[in-house]
Amino acid sequence: MSALEILVRGPNWTGDLVMATPGFRALRAGFPEANITLHVPAKLAPLLAGAPWFDAVVPLASRESGRRALVREGLALRRRARFDLGLCLPDSIESALLMRLAGVRRIVGYARGLRGRPLSQRVSTALRGRALDLCGTLGLGALKGLLRRARLLVANDAGARHVAVALGVPCVLVMGPTSLDKTPLNLERVSVLSADVACRPCYLRDCPIDHRCMRRVAPEWVAREALRAWGAPARFSGVQRQIGRLAA
Repeated sequence: MSALEILVRGPNWTGDLVMATPGFRALRAGFPEANITLHVPAKLAPLLAGAPWFDAVVPLASRESGRRALVREGLALRRRARFDLGLCLPDSIESALLMRLAGVRRIVGYARGLRGRPLSQRVSTALRGRALDLCGTLGLGALKGLLRRARLLVANDAGARHVAVALGVPCVLVMGPTSLDKTPLNLERVSVLSADVACRPCYLRDCPIDHRCMRRVAPEWVAREALRAWGAPARFSGVQRQIGRLAA
């Protein structure tokens, strides 16, 4: 029986590619006998030179080069191998279409807008398990038990943050109307995201304007920092990280 052929369309940016490495590691662990090919922009290929997760790295040639280049590259990939599974990490429709042109039998990726059509399976439906909304339902005792089993907490500047820190759980903290000036201790495993707006810190419970100190912390910043912390909690920087400061 021939080995499973897997095609991975890698991210287009250096930081995104680095943050994807825990996923690459997990993919290889899950498919140890598969032939895994990484398709990534040529300028990023040296970043993964020597990495043990791929059997081949194929430079991406068609990005931002038009439809004909996309078709040519898709057909070249089709001639290269008969791919059983494709993992499409970029969220562009072109990356998903390229896998279709390459004849990938099953394509898994994030479904956003029209991009969902070329995918065989969307990540949102492929995830195992289910999300639980426990807002307003847990007392402090139950919260402590839940956080004790957690790998990561993403929270605003509230009491749950301090419980997580006491239990040794890494924390990504979205700092809105408050400031670290009053709680500057025990930040070894805490990463802080904040927006650089003139009205913070105000310490008001109810915002009289538009709550810009929270709304201007982009979800993408939070997701990226959470994935970084989740993928390597033991390698947190050891100091408080003030990142994601956005211009007002």
